[in-house]
Amino acid sequence: MKGFFKYWRGHLLKTLGIFILVYWCISAEEKLKFNWIPVLMLTYVFLMGVSFYVASRFPVSEESIKRTNKKISLYSAFLKKYPLSILLVPGEDGLFFVPVVASGFRLDVLVAFSLIFGLLHVTSRSIRDCLVVSFTSGLILYLVIPLSGILAWTVSHLLCDLIIVAILCRKRIQI
Repeated sequence: MKGFFKYWRGHLLKTLGIFILVYWCISAEEKLKFNWIPVLMLTYVFLMGVSFYVASRFPVSEESIKRTNKKISLYSAFLKKYPLSILLVPGEDGLFFVPVVASGFRLDVLVAFSLIFGLLHVTSRSIRDCLVVSFTSGLILYLVIPLSGILAWTVSHLLCDLIIVAILCRKRIQI
């Protein structure tokens, strides 16, 4: 249980985010658009791939790579021990994407929440990778969610993260 309590703040915030997401979906009468889920999953993978490819063109120190690999190993070990914690991923969308949707996709709110969302991944990624997450989430908020809705995006996000975590935990991939 010691490892679980190390992440208690994140779990608490993600739980709050789930409540925000549920409240938004009920109050805005959001409907799940099932036909968007495969498209969104492919979009997510494509945008992350392109973003990481562009980021890979910039030099990174060997020390940064070692730190990132250690963070990934610790996080995958945590997920092996507490696999249900991955189900809190929709809380991220509730905390960081719902305010942007509620603001009517205002650009200043979108940029602020995208940057904060990316930088909060610093516990498991390098700063460069966090900026990639910020950029990708900004694109998703600007281009994708207005068309598909927050609920279809959240389901797609959860499914993609489940697949990624399954690969990381099973193969212990070093990035």
